[in-house]
Amino acid sequence: MTTNEPYDVITAVLQQAQNRNVNIKINPTISNSVNFLDITITNMNGQLRTSIYHKPTADPYYLPYKSDHPHSIHRNILYIALVRAARLCSNLHDFHRERLRIHVSLLLNNYQPHFISNHFQRFFQVHKAAVLYKYFDENICSQLHLQLLYQTSMREFEEQAIQKDPVLFLPALP
Repeated sequence: MTTNEPYDVITAVLQQAQNRNVNIKINPTISNSVNFLDITITNMNGQLRTSIYHKPTADPYYLPYKSDHPHSIHRNILYIALVRAARLCSNLHDFHRERLRIHVSLLLNNYQPHFISNHFQRFFQVHKAAVLYKYFDENICSQLHLQLLYQTSMREFEEQAIQKDPVLFLPALP
């Protein structure tokens, strides 16, 4: 919550909300950073910066490479992890740090180094950001972030297709 009210007024309002329901537990803190779901939101001199939040106890676990799944599943895991990083990290250094974390996590789950590097390169080539694979470029990182942030999700794409041609996508019968 962002406000210009004094701390005493804020705590009084939060206390009233907490008193309405015994299940509500509110701990007011003042900070320039907050962890919400899997995102860290930081106020940097009036600019909001987002990055991926990992709980300290979280294991770096992905589907093991040697599991009995098609390789397309392994490729998709790597691809979606990079899409998530590009969408949620609004800063080049946060994105790079998350990319390294993904790389190490995949290695720990027995993914082959050449498999990881090939699919990392492919991800950046597909999104016309190949320079980010080797160099730091804030502008290209920002373009990638905005491109993927506002990209239509598969669910949105399917909903649009249903609206355009309901005959092809008949609703399920109750």
